[in-house]
Amino acid sequence: MLCLHLKDLLDQERRQRSELASRLEEIKKVPVFGVERFKYSPCDIQFYTGLPDYLTFLALCDFLLPEKHKINSFYYQQKETDSTYVNRNRGRDPNLSVQEQLFLVLCCLRQGYREQDLAHRFNISQSCVSVIFSKLIKHMGHVLTTLNIWAPKETINKNMPQTFKDLNYGNTRCIMDCTEIFLQQPSSNLVLQTVLFSSYKNHHTAKALVAIAPHGPVTFVSDLYAGSASDFDITKDCGLLNLLEPGDHVMADKGFEIQPLLDNLRVRVDHPPVLRGVQQMSVEQETTTRRIARLRIHVERAIERIKNYQILQESFQYKQWRLLNDIWKICTILTYFQSKLVEEY
Repeated sequence: MLCLHLKDLLDQERRQRSELASRLEEIKKVPVFGVERFKYSPCDIQFYTGLPDYLTFLALCDFLLPEKHKINSFYYQQKETDSTYVNRNRGRDPNLSVQEQLFLVLCCLRQGYREQDLAHRFNISQSCVSVIFSKLIKHMGHVLTTLNIWAPKETINKNMPQTFKDLNYGNTRCIMDCTEIFLQQPSSNLVLQTVLFSSYKNHHTAKALVAIAPHGPVTFVSDLYAGSASDFDITKDCGLLNLLEPGDHVMADKGFEIQPLLDNLRVRVDHPPVLRGVQQMSVEQETTTRRIARLRIHVERAIERIKNYQILQESFQYKQWRLLNDIWKICTILTYFQSKLVEEY
């Protein structure tokens, strides 16, 4: 009896060891950090990428990289002579799939992780992170900035929120505003320092114009301009005026005194009244100010969504400026994957 009992104990111990070894093998197969680890957790996917879930991530990957089955990674480049791929950079093979590389870039955009942090998370060298980020940002910028996001007038009218109609702003084509991104001071170039300095922010900045449809989605995003550029100059140069049609109204803050630019287009700008030589607004002016502020708040909310991509909260170093315009536009387009900004129709 004792021998049988000992045998049962030994068999039980072997089974437990076997089960433990099996679990350890399963744990080893799960990546320490990467999109595969979070594929069943929409909350984590949204936290790290800004996208709602894993299926949306795959759809974005397919859209950006339709030929991904032909390549191993963005760290490699095809030879012109044949179909093989070789490493252009000396150092460690990053050994990341295209999906993982896209996840790396989205983590950097959304959470602002530094290269050294990402290198540890993905178990690759810091130089690999730099190459992957630069190449993929350029590719994403090329693909996403060619999209036509300007909404036709029929779409605007169909989705016009009732509030705009009730407050007599039913002809609004877009709501516009400018925003700024901090830059580190260019130490050696005094001319550049002057051009980039924003008196409004008291800092060196890059400045851009954003326009949204009354029902919420971004319909126009400009390139980045020097921080000293005025709202008037950016509006004149950025290309938005070429998209407006006769009879359109645009809504803006009172700093946008751009009506002279719009007269020939037969377009009207609606902005809060500006006090000129008087100390107090009339009742009608106060009413207009409150109504426009109530509607114009949506463009500020849209810009806040863009700047929730933490990479835009940093003061960009000079070496990063070559990618900044693409980063800015990519973060703007990625907000399309988020929930509706204006729920009312």
